[in-house]
Amino acid sequence: MEDNIKLMTQFLSKAVKVRRLIELTGSFKDNAATLLQIEALKFIQSNSSCTVGSLARELEMSLSSMTQLVNRLVDKGWVDRKDNKVDRRITTLSLTKSGEKQIKKFMDKMFSSHYKVLASIPRNDLKEMIRIFSNITNSQKIAKQHENK
Repeated sequence: MEDNIKLMTQFLSKAVKVRRLIELTGSFKDNAATLLQIEALKFIQSNSSCTVGSLARELEMSLSSMTQLVNRLVDKGWVDRKDNKVDRRITTLSLTKSGEKQIKKFMDKMFSSHYKVLASIPRNDLKEMIRIFSNITNSQKIAKQHENK
């Protein structure tokens, strides 16, 4: 048991450092998007009938936090809101041309010299990390479902 706690602590420490490394090497400056904003933009782009609620569920955030994030995306001109004429509680989100450019800019940066560290990781190791992080997020979703029962 103590060995597992030590391993989990080491994992969390490394995960925080990797996230910080990605943010630093990606140089999120000059009105550039954060990782969270990019995830939101990508989800909106791939879901034509995206609502604030569906985005909050996808990114596992509270509705109030997601509303604040969407407000920032709208203020930057990356996302448009459209109210539902039948039910005003429902707001549909869509990506603007500027939002599409922001995703492209981020993806271009990701494959540029800013991401040499990640690019140096062997493909199989990247796939394994994706599998592991997917298992973590899926087990969290399952735990939340059990809590809500």
